Amino acid sequence: MMKRYWKISSLIVVILLGISSYYIHSAYSAKQLPEYIIKKQEGNSKVIEQLVIRGGYSNKAETASEMIEISSEGSEYSSEKSFISQIKSMDDDGEQIENLKRKYRSFMRGKNGQNSFYEDKRNLVYAEIEYRFQDNRQKFDFHIAALDKKSNEETSFKMAFPEGEKYSNVQLDDVQFSDGRVNVITKNYLSTNDAGQETELHLYSFNLLDKKLLSEEVILSDSDKKENTYTDYEKLSEANSMVPSNYIVINKTFIEQKQHENGETVEDIKGNELFVYNLREKKEEEVKLPNEVQQLNGTWSYYDAGKLYISEAKGGKVRVVTYDFAQKKVENQWQVPLGENGMISLATIFNNGNMYLLAAEDEGAEQGLEYASVIVADLETGKTEYRGTVVNKNANTKSDGQAYLSELIIE
Repeated sequence: MMKRYWKISSLIVVILLGISSYYIHSAYSAKQLPEYIIKKQEGNSKVIEQLVIRGGYSNKAETASEMIEISSEGSEYSSEKSFISQIKSMDDDGEQIENLKRKYRSFMRGKNGQNSFYEDKRNLVYAEIEYRFQDNRQKFDFHIAALDKKSNEETSFKMAFPEGEKYSNVQLDDVQFSDGRVNVITKNYLSTNDAGQETELHLYSFNLLDKKLLSEEVILSDSDKKENTYTDYEKLSEANSMVPSNYIVINKTFIEQKQHENGETVEDIKGNELFVYNLREKKEEEVKLPNEVQQLNGTWSYYDAGKLYISEAKGGKVRVVTYDFAQKKVENQWQVPLGENGMISLATIFNNGNMYLLAAEDEGAEQGLEYASVIVADLETGKTEYRGTVVNKNANTKSDGQAYLSELIIE
């Protein structure tokens, strides 16, 4: 159901942007929309070949706007795409999923969502939580499917969600596969009368051959809930959720609810705890970060191969700290300058051992693109692999509009 709502919302957004695109294109019938490019300042341009910057473009009166994508090949506006292409781009799971759809067309039919897949040299495994209404209640079902890439043999089965009546919603966070077992990690929203959404993190293990549920374990839950408080769990981002991994890393947030005299309920984050769960040993452990790391004003944004990368943007620089789970210590730390003109970080992503940063001038950054920079740094050494600026290709042509950049993706 969540996917269905998301797609309906996406369709509405595309339709609205399509209408806006028509009007903005009409407004620019005499003038061409600006062609933005990423101009290299230093480094190897190959590292940004699959990088795309996403945002919006609007006229100065802000009466019309449309989506824009900027890459190493230039810029593309939503008005330049067909209506079908615009809808498809909203449902795009990235190049990795698209490659799977091309290679395993039959198996991949109707399957989406990077967190729903596991892949190794021989196996491609998929899990999904399906939603249905029955007896005026929302029901959940597991859908498990696997493809043996060597024999081309497919296995598929569905199963009612255990004690599904306890939950108002279920979110799939990760899928792993080992020794014939499909391990599915889910975030379960409990059906309570509380204003907050009480959640639990669960691990479901299935025997693929027998098509049976072997076990269900509660990884994390709030066993000591206090009045007017609730907890939330969020799985941290990882380099590639589709590859084999022994760990999942979870941020546990404590939230307090306060009700004002006017009846409005305000939520206040009272604290966080970080946990790492070992899938092989089936045990969780709280990560006790050193004081100097805890004091960073950044986010626990990324983990890979037993390492946690914490980033903090401050004073025109981004500092990155690497924490090793096994050694339980800070392994490395470095910082990269964002550039001149009081730059601030707008977006950060991690891919293939690199950190990608999008930065813009502090003054006017919320109002649009005056000067933007793209920086790629090696995660182990902090060495700048690439630095470039987003500029109008036709520098002598004045634009009557403004680009607003907000997102980085790797296609």
